[in-house]
Amino acid sequence: MPAQNAIEILQVHQMAQDFRREVECREQFAAYCDWYDRTALQHQQEWAAMQKDVQLRGYFRRNRS
Repeated sequence: MPAQNAIEILQVHQMAQDFRREVECREQFAAYCDWYDRTALQHQQEWAAMQKDVQLRGYFRRNRS
């Protein structure tokens, strides 16, 4: 096997590994972004529910006075 051919094979192999790592990194980042969006939406919904709950308690307190 000529040395030049071996170098080309190693370069192609290295590029393939780099590409796989890049794809994996992007997939992990996309999964993190999806998780973050779901978590943020859940927190917004919980916050809105807590605000309504606080307003309801305040309504009953005002009517007792």
